[in-house]
Amino acid sequence: MWVPPSSPHSINSADSREVASASTIDLSRTERLAKLRESIQNGTYKVNLSAVAKSMVERGLFDVHD
Repeated sequence: MWVPPSSPHSINSADSREVASASTIDLSRTERLAKLRESIQNGTYKVNLSAVAKSMVERGLFDVHD
């Protein structure tokens, strides 16, 4: 759809780059999630216990001093 340059709905090149970047991010995320689901379903997913513990401490879900 053609939009006249004076239109309040015109899209500049920065906007179009942002949309393209968001589409790439969405596709990348979708691909990663598909691979994750597949590895969980076929039993090859390995939990990184150190990463889980670190994240819990950083988020305040676990107090190291308890």
